[in-house]
Amino acid sequence: MLSITRQRLIQRSTLNSIARFKLFSQYSTENKESSNEKSCHSAEDLKKTLEEKEAILKETKDNYLRALAETENVRQRYKTEVESTKKLAIRGFSKDLIDTVDILTIALKNVPAEIKIVENSHEDHKKAVKAIEDLSLGVEMTLKNLIKTLERHGVKEFNPHGKKFDPNTCQALFQVPMPGMEPGHVFVVEKKGYMIHDYVLRPAEVGVVSDNK
Repeated sequence: MLSITRQRLIQRSTLNSIARFKLFSQYSTENKESSNEKSCHSAEDLKKTLEEKEAILKETKDNYLRALAETENVRQRYKTEVESTKKLAIRGFSKDLIDTVDILTIALKNVPAEIKIVENSHEDHKKAVKAIEDLSLGVEMTLKNLIKTLERHGVKEFNPHGKKFDPNTCQALFQVPMPGMEPGHVFVVEKKGYMIHDYVLRPAEVGVVSDNK
């Protein structure tokens, strides 16, 4: 009787041990799976975070480069505007001087060439002629000096005679058919044009050959 009871106790103890082992094994497996799952989620989260940081870094870099390029563009525009302002600062003054050039040129053209040829003239007449010659020379020297001064400041004249009419640099006063000349070309220049650096200070006033048709 005692032996049977002992056997039952041993069997019961064995069954309990097996049950506890199964429970422990199941618990360990669940813990491993949970740990693996957490590790997997942690790696994915880390990868996602890195990708987000890289995207932010790339966007920041792109914004910086764009801002840098825009700053350089603004600097270049400012530099160009300053240079342009400097070039055109004397535009109005130069235009007034050009009118003076025109007046002096006309004055020289109105001095007759014959006045310089004087033979067997009275003394008073010779003195008058000499005075006119001196005046003519003074006007000529003034004109040359004025033109040189304008050129030093970037103002230069241009003569479009014989060239194709350019509405950007010339003003057509009239059009006339001219046999033997190509239509659309300048055949007479009433007033020469002037440029200040790359800008038209005054367009040339011209006559243009019209189409014979």
